[in-house]
Amino acid sequence: MGNLCGGANQSVSNFGGQVPSVQSKGFKKELKTSNVRFKVSQFAVLNTSKFTDHYEIGDFLGEGGFGSVSECKHKASQQMRAVKLISKEGFTDQMRLDFIHETDILKRLAHQNIITIYEMFEDQAQFYLVTELCKGGDLFEEISRRGNQLFSEGEAAHIMRECLLAINHCHSEKICHRDLKPENILLDTDNRVKLIDFGTAESFDKQQGMEGLIGTAYYIAPEVLNEKGSYSEKCDIWSLGVILYMLLTGIPPFNGRTEDEIFKAIKKGTYAITHLTKRKLSSSGQDLIKKMLTYNSANRCTAGEALNHAWFKENSKITKATLEESSELVANLKTFHESQKLHRIAMSYITSQLANKEEMKNAEKIFRELDVNNDGKIDREELIRGFRPIYGDLCEQEVNKIFRAADLDGSGQIDINEWKAATAGQKGVVTKERLQKAFEFFDKDKSGSISIAELKEALGYKDGLIEESVWENLIKEVDGDSNGEIDFEEFSNMMMLIAENVSSKKA
Repeated sequence: MGNLCGGANQSVSNFGGQVPSVQSKGFKKELKTSNVRFKVSQFAVLNTSKFTDHYEIGDFLGEGGFGSVSECKHKASQQMRAVKLISKEGFTDQMRLDFIHETDILKRLAHQNIITIYEMFEDQAQFYLVTELCKGGDLFEEISRRGNQLFSEGEAAHIMRECLLAINHCHSEKICHRDLKPENILLDTDNRVKLIDFGTAESFDKQQGMEGLIGTAYYIAPEVLNEKGSYSEKCDIWSLGVILYMLLTGIPPFNGRTEDEIFKAIKKGTYAITHLTKRKLSSSGQDLIKKMLTYNSANRCTAGEALNHAWFKENSKITKATLEESSELVANLKTFHESQKLHRIAMSYITSQLANKEEMKNAEKIFRELDVNNDGKIDREELIRGFRPIYGDLCEQEVNKIFRAADLDGSGQIDINEWKAATAGQKGVVTKERLQKAFEFFDKDKSGSISIAELKEALGYKDGLIEESVWENLIKEVDGDSNGEIDFEEFSNMMMLIAENVSSKKA
């Protein structure tokens, strides 16, 4: 069997073959190199070296879709991650296509509440999919562990809000999960919720809808059971409504002894309100469940509408973060948009592949605060609103600079991966060891220098997509000896010079 996950050029389609236009003569050189657009998730590629060269296998965690899951330690960062080991024995072409489909979907999604893929490996016997590690188990295990002890409204609100944030992002990217259930909701030790298992996820078109009986009995929406019609992304909202009902009552709203009986109950569409009133659930909690379990999907609430429901405000324990309290983060943003393009590319790799969760925690908090519409992305208007107290009349001008630098894929929005790269700064994040690992990622042939061809490969570009002079300018910005390639000393000098500039500004 060939490569499971395709080559490094797999995500060229992200850019649609279009080169951003140069609009301002005042920033001619900057805009030329800014034509090099890429998704940070492009770094999650098939690694052609041995898995054991980069990881140490740890404790067995359990069986998952396609194979077993174990802990593993990333040697370069010393971080613990999870690896799914998938045997090639009996692995059909369709299973391979399904697996590629799932990884492609996950690479399109960048969100704090969706599992992150780091990289993939392949050998003669099996495939290896490396993801972030969530040590709290899944929600089904937590429900089982509690037994008769139900979730408080505050606990349920936290879990449901995180799930809705993830699904709102999916739906904004025109992706429907289609199999939401407690087993596919992981609980991390830092109180973060992560959605997994996008094997049945599908891109959707609001005009055409989706078809096919997909999902798990208790959680399937009634319109999915209708064989004659199509359905929308709101089937995900129904599934989350079922989960919320179960968290607060301990029983499913649509029950039965067999799958057929469960389906009949779902098609009928009525659930027992008495279980909610016995629990003395607040009126706002009952109202949210009613809106999420509305039988007619056209009248069912969206993820965004659910997130704005009064019940979450009544049960919120979120500590707000503000830009005014994060002067270092603001300074890092300024430095990022003044830096060379290659520096931004390197920072994207370091923050997405090598930095740990603790180092990114403040950036994530600020990002969530700026994301007013909860779609998992920051647009210009949201950034202007957040920066207005800092920059005043100069706000729009400064925001334009930030966007020109931080919007790495040219989408007109900043996702969480781009935000981390732009705000992380050098202190503690850029170490000698991480610089070496970042350099090695781009130095594909291990020659000790990075060429234009290697940069193209790392960023997923084919020849001709962008004129060669753009790549030459990108190299020239840091090529001290003018030999057309970047060695490790030049690479390090570029990163360290930025660090010195940051220190001098703070002094």
